[in-house]
Amino acid sequence: MQKIQYPVYRNNISKKLSKYYNKNHETVFWFDGGNLLKRKDVVKNDEIIKSLETIYSHLAKLNKSKNKKKFGCFRWCIHYTIPEIKKSKANKFGKKYQSVSDKNSHTLEPICTDWDKDTKLNVSSDLFQSKNEDVKNPYGPLIEVLILIANLQKDLKEINFINGVLYHGWLSRVANQGLYLREKLKHWGWVGSFPLDIKKPINFSPTKMISGVIQKIPKSWLKEATFIAKKRISFLKSKIYGEDLEALIYLRNEIDPKIKFTFTKLDKTEKKILKKFSII
Repeated sequence: MQKIQYPVYRNNISKKLSKYYNKNHETVFWFDGGNLLKRKDVVKNDEIIKSLETIYSHLAKLNKSKNKKKFGCFRWCIHYTIPEIKKSKANKFGKKYQSVSDKNSHTLEPICTDWDKDTKLNVSSDLFQSKNEDVKNPYGPLIEVLILIANLQKDLKEINFINGVLYHGWLSRVANQGLYLREKLKHWGWVGSFPLDIKKPINFSPTKMISGVIQKIPKSWLKEATFIAKKRISFLKSKIYGEDLEALIYLRNEIDPKIKFTFTKLDKTEKKILKKFSII
């Protein structure tokens, strides 16, 4: 039996959902991410990049079309089954776990029209975690696909940058989702929800960053995690501001200035930086 390569694009579900929201000319890309209790070593950023391949090719063709049709809403969802597991009462040492919840259905939404406001597009901070840049895409394909969507969605008035989390299931109420997925389900490559990196850390310490990365990570992930941390340290040493600011400046220059940029949470320093570069 051939092994399923997740995430899987479900065309039939995507079409049904598009028809369901037909009044708004909705474009839906629905992916099946499987059961995270059964899957092994799932990396959140890899899941987003893999699903992007289907989306990017479709949007690129639509953007080049002479009779370019704009959509009213856009939804990019990766669905996961994630059981809530607790220590079994029958096992004093807690080595075995049992499922105790039916609310296991979750979605990861990298880019998704706000469920209450059609003119608002919510963008996950996860898009900034995977900057596989090249000559054509200076800040990676995830940033480029946001530009395509912004150009193709009609009546778009606001792009809201939010922290990347799982929605709709029991885990949506958990503050540190990444910790649960790493420690309980052993998905060591599932990073948690990170805010956009706009300002350089005040107490920037390479030693603390490395030690923070290697804690509780198995040897199989240690080499890659340390490499990523060192690469980030090298970047921050040479910069005045945070790692994501350049990508935000690029987006602001490429997207219609009438579409305002908003952020779910900013401190005074971050607001000052964003105003300085005319991002907000």
